[in-house]
Amino acid sequence: MKTHISQTSFIAGTLDEAARARHETALYRHGAAALLNCLPLATGGQVSRWGTRHLGVLPSVPVLEEFAFSLAQSYLAAFLDGEVRFYYASDGAAAGSLTGCPWTADQLRGLRFAQGGDLMWVVHPDMAPRIVRRTGADTWALEALAFDGARGTPFYRYAASSITATWSAGTSVLNFSAGWLEAGHAGTAIRVWDADASLYRHGTIGAVNSATQCTVAWEDAAPPDGKATTLWEEAAFSSVRGWPRSVCLHQQRLVFGGSRDAGDAIWMSRVGQYWNFDLGTAADADAIAMALGATRVRTIAHAVSGPQLTFFTEAGVFFVPEQETRPLTPSTARIRHVAPFGTGDVRPGAFDGGVLFVQGRGRAVRDLAYTAEADNLTTDPVSLPATDLIGEIVDAAYLPGAQDRPEQYAFFVNAAGRIALFHSIREQKIGAWCEWTTQGAFKAVGVAGDAVFAAVERGGTVRLERFDPALAFDATVEDTTPDLAAPHLVGLEVHGRIGDDYLGGAEAGAGGAVTLPRQTEEQGGLEDGLTVELGLAFDWWIDPLPPVIDLPDGTLQQRTQRVLETHLRLYRARTVRVGGTSLTLLSDGFTAGAAPPARDGWWMTRHLGFARPNEGAALVRRIDRDVPMPVGVLALKRVVKVPL
Repeated sequence: MKTHISQTSFIAGTLDEAARARHETALYRHGAAALLNCLPLATGGQVSRWGTRHLGVLPSVPVLEEFAFSLAQSYLAAFLDGEVRFYYASDGAAAGSLTGCPWTADQLRGLRFAQGGDLMWVVHPDMAPRIVRRTGADTWALEALAFDGARGTPFYRYAASSITATWSAGTSVLNFSAGWLEAGHAGTAIRVWDADASLYRHGTIGAVNSATQCTVAWEDAAPPDGKATTLWEEAAFSSVRGWPRSVCLHQQRLVFGGSRDAGDAIWMSRVGQYWNFDLGTAADADAIAMALGATRVRTIAHAVSGPQLTFFTEAGVFFVPEQETRPLTPSTARIRHVAPFGTGDVRPGAFDGGVLFVQGRGRAVRDLAYTAEADNLTTDPVSLPATDLIGEIVDAAYLPGAQDRPEQYAFFVNAAGRIALFHSIREQKIGAWCEWTTQGAFKAVGVAGDAVFAAVERGGTVRLERFDPALAFDATVEDTTPDLAAPHLVGLEVHGRIGDDYLGGAEAGAGGAVTLPRQTEEQGGLEDGLTVELGLAFDWWIDPLPPVIDLPDGTLQQRTQRVLETHLRLYRARTVRVGGTSLTLLSDGFTAGAAPPARDGWWMTRHLGFARPNEGAALVRRIDRDVPMPVGVLALKRVVKVPL
């Protein structure tokens, strides 16, 4: 019996080995055993991923964050030990830097960011918050965060609630019934309840005389003389109590989630007044202070402004419910627990109408999204079909739209130096995973504008590179014939091309000098003055799943069989092989001596050999390429013969 088995797309992406017995599922019929360095298309096809452009060498692995000044002008900020370097998102060119920054290499993964207009807030629980200010197209300034006086400072009660405060006008000191003050409290804000006026009096601590006494400079008026009260609070952030753990902007409020010593506390500024956290009279535009209120102590790791204001802790996810008819105000703000799945340092991100986050130790990715059926947020796992390639995730970035196409992608860097790429179309219930590798190891990833950047370690050196759909190779530079060179790739095999014309590969010698095969007289030579793309090749392949046909006495995989033919629907392909056999992508009109153009349409190859029962691997013909040139596959058809 001979039958034709068609696979019209690869929209299910890579399928985990443990799930490959589910032949009846759409995942199997639209999935693959492996998709290496593929870029999923919304239409279901797979093309070879973008190449990367070499931008420069970095002293260490950075944290990459976007600084979006406007829709037309975005930057990539590379945070390093004591400095930050900026690059234009449009082309990756250097755009200035800041040095003398207070963060250390050990603190980089704990930095959190919020950005709007020409400002970026940078926080860490062991560092006083800083503001990175854009002062010109490529000039920057670093500032300490300052609130609008004592009244505009966020407050929190760290000391025991039974301790009273009493103002002594005669001695101009504030006395406490038990010790709590430390020398580091000098210069921090404090507020004390005025029972006579029914409001708080705000001031700044001056000298700390002892653990129970300090001087205070009051902003407006002092509290009543000699009246003890338990209603008082100190500044939420200080060198004594630590600094904010997370930050975001949400509905024109600056939001701090947790501090070093108050892990589950939340502070939100007044609307449109990012430096003012005065609670006022709880009017709609006043500041908001609240806590998660969980029975188990939680530490907020991330604050994310997505469809809802969401807080991620090490052991749970919480959000502040909002409605279009009921915006976030002091009277409406409340916390709702979503799920017991926590996250670590890997940043969550808004993606495809929800928020993706890495669970726990980085072994799974979950999708936080609203469902009308439950009228609530859910945290469904999206990485289960591809658990094998996830690994231990150490960094992530989220691209809402590609440079050359409308697809949206999430990038997850794992400890093995590979990228697990996720493509999603929620409305069509499509989610596809594939794996990206390079010569070396991916260490960090970031998105700025519609461009993706990566920190890559090659030969013990960290380089910053920018993915570019116009490039075919990694770590690419451009040079002009006859003297070609790639100085950053000394000792590596460098490949070259001019458009569709592949020039071959050769080792880069001293100074990065390269002589490509096509430059030799035996290969026809190249005229002077031609611009050549030079870079590293990367592998590309698709391993289809074994074909399956439901038969009365079992599936096709339980029978001796033979794959007679493989048909590929190619898309802009310059080269392709099936099972090691090259397909000749030529047609009428091909000019001898000219580079073969990109090909679309159906192409076929024939095979030999039978597979015995349970030898599914023998039925898989790897789809790869002869040379590192762009290629795409939209669909697959196999002709299978089963002896009766």
